Amino acid sequence: MDMEGVLVAGVPGAGGFDAIFAVTLGEFNNKVTQMWTSRGVLAMLVREDPRGVSLESDDPRAKEITSGISSVHVA
Repeated sequence: MDMEGVLVAGVPGAGGFDAIFAVTLGEFNNKVTQMWTSRGVLAMLVREDPRGVSLESDDPRAKEITSGISSVHVA
């Protein structure tokens, strides 16, 4: 959390401390990755998709999600 460009960081899950996450500003990804790598932590980078959220048609759960979304009306 003390690194420049880190918006939020934490330990997900049930507290096993086997994973950590950090949400960073794009220009600071390399600094965070380099610091974690120097401490033996493997960074798995994730980026936003400019198209937003999408459902995969091959996922059997998509049918339930799609029907739930179609019943929601946003005013």
